[in-house]
Amino acid sequence: MTRPRPSSRQVRSISNPPTTKAGREQILSELHKKIIGQDEIIEQVLLTLFVGGNSLIVGVPGLAKTLLIQTMAQVLDLKFARIQFTPDLMPSDITGTDIIQDDPETGGRKMVFAPGPVFTNILLADEINRTPPKTQSALLEAMQEHRVTVQGRTYELDEPFFVFATQNPIELEGTYPLPEAQLDRFMFHIVIEHPPEHEELEVVRTTTITNNPDYRHAVTGDDLVAFQELVRKVPVSEAVMRYTLELVRTSRRNEKDGDGPDFVKKWVQYGASVRAAQYLVLGSKARALTQGTSGRSRGRCCGTACCSISTPSPRASRLIRSSINWWRRCRSRRRRCDVSADPPASTPGARFVDPQVLGRIGNLKLLARNVVDGFINGLHKAPYLGVSVDFAEHRGYMPGDDIRFIDWRVFARTDRFYVKQFEADTNANFSVLFDISRSMSFASRGISKLDYGRYLAGCLTYFATTQRDRVGIVTFDDDIVTRVPPSAKHLDVVLHTLDRIEAGRPGSFQKPLFRMTEFFKRRGILLLISDLYDEPEDIVNRLKSLSYGGNDLIVFHVLDPAEVDFPYAEAGNFRDLETGQRMPVVPEKLREQYRALIAEHIERLTKLCAENRIDYAFFNTAQPMDHGLFRFLAMREKLNRVR
Repeated sequence: MTRPRPSSRQVRSISNPPTTKAGREQILSELHKKIIGQDEIIEQVLLTLFVGGNSLIVGVPGLAKTLLIQTMAQVLDLKFARIQFTPDLMPSDITGTDIIQDDPETGGRKMVFAPGPVFTNILLADEINRTPPKTQSALLEAMQEHRVTVQGRTYELDEPFFVFATQNPIELEGTYPLPEAQLDRFMFHIVIEHPPEHEELEVVRTTTITNNPDYRHAVTGDDLVAFQELVRKVPVSEAVMRYTLELVRTSRRNEKDGDGPDFVKKWVQYGASVRAAQYLVLGSKARALTQGTSGRSRGRCCGTACCSISTPSPRASRLIRSSINWWRRCRSRRRRCDVSADPPASTPGARFVDPQVLGRIGNLKLLARNVVDGFINGLHKAPYLGVSVDFAEHRGYMPGDDIRFIDWRVFARTDRFYVKQFEADTNANFSVLFDISRSMSFASRGISKLDYGRYLAGCLTYFATTQRDRVGIVTFDDDIVTRVPPSAKHLDVVLHTLDRIEAGRPGSFQKPLFRMTEFFKRRGILLLISDLYDEPEDIVNRLKSLSYGGNDLIVFHVLDPAEVDFPYAEAGNFRDLETGQRMPVVPEKLREQYRALIAEHIERLTKLCAENRIDYAFFNTAQPMDHGLFRFLAMREKLNRVR
């Protein structure tokens, strides 16, 4: 990244620590004309400015996140732009786009670049997780290289340039997690909490009267650029540099040398990147200068690390120091310190592969996390057209279409209006329709069909929640037993429901599926888990009534291996779990006939579901559950279709 070098006059104006410290104090004095308290948060924001980085600010509504950044721009006399991130925000709404203008000299048309709000000094990305990842990624180049590329042309941004993004931690419905590549570009993860009582009283007092302060621009944008150059000239000892690197490398797992704390291997999937070490060094240099000292110690490095994790505190600083020292002692003795009673973790989810083990696991949430994270990866694609950032196709413009979606480059070539169509938003309602009739309690090898279905439902529910889908469940036998409506906050409720269900009365599909048509009027994904002991035509006909509202139907057919192979050798009385009726049977005489009938039953279900665009998957409780889930999700990806 190439940045303009300050003049000698600029460097001299802030080149010595006392003057630098005085400039910081003047900025704080001006900020407190509008901002009450939040000293630790302001300190982290100032370090971000002095280093030339970007920061993510997380806090509940009403804590002056936007006001703080806007006031900072006013105090520093910098250009300020705010982008309210929404689900329909496009990358071109951030970076800018080419528009067609008439050329009065030639009488023709030409493409002219219209800069977006990113062309500023301080950019506030408000509620950045409200927009899809592709739009979020439009900021990546700007955050790192301080430039944007549009239609193959690169435009440099004015210096200094900073990005401050905000997130609301309590509203997750309709949000998208930030890509790892973008999180890595943030220097600090700043957490804002509610102020103390006396500060909150002062906030109420000052914000309920007229308060329009005049700011004195003690430090300007040119001073910030010069200070960023000055920070990079502060010398750092080799010992402190290695200490910083050791702190960062300790957070990683799967290093080539196999070195690292056990708790990191168990709980951390991705450690800190090289940027973490760079920001630790730069942040510590800036903190040393703003505090009026030219030296730099390990303690200051740890303090900067605490800032990057959360709001800094003496306890957090001591925790980081003690963790590093603890690991050094362990490594020097050439042994691993055991930080828990658990044995070393193997591949996530490996111990849950065997269904015999699944039957002994009681915590569905833990099971779902391990199986999903170990064997399932990726997001589902919505099979509908709608508003998002994933381009689908062009179509001719019609009156009433949003002119923002007109493709002006196509218009420039064809002189006709075309609009872009995009895949629908991937947030959807995901509901499990769980058959808990008496026959689901059958088990020949330790785990019943009901338990196997519970773990299937738990895994898929967790998987849907990680995609920000709304999850719910309906249990039924010959009628609806329980119902949890879809919601982004209902994962724990669904798992609790799965934990409590028991096989009850004889089952029937007619009444419960008919009643469910009243519940699912909004388009979503419906997953039926059952042993499907009914006529295939009757089952599919009932399911078709649920698909009329545009629902995407999935059927998981769960059977015990004994129900498929009929391996019994001795004659005896066999009891029907649904009706309780007993029947004397000689297995050797009926085995082949039974196998042919069950194979025909499965074949008819498979064919009818395919004809009616219903996804069907067969599960044998003797087979590893994760293999079946992986196979099914891979099939869904291949058969992704536009309906």
